[in-house]
Amino acid sequence: MSYLNNDSPREEENHEGGEHPSIPFFSLGTVLAATDNFSSDNKLGEGGFGPVHKGRLVNGLEIAVKS
Repeated sequence: MSYLNNDSPREEENHEGGEHPSIPFFSLGTVLAATDNFSSDNKLGEGGFGPVHKGRLVNGLEIAVKS
């Protein structure tokens, strides 16, 4: 799988020292590129906790990003 900026999802540790392998994390640069810098054209909506933007990774995968 190819990601923007050669960035790949990484596993994050939880507070107990375990890992969350099913939750991908991306660098800010990857998210900015995928959402066209959080362009208003990519805004899907907004809820009580802020806006959600659509994006597309280099491999074509569509994503939704809560900002």
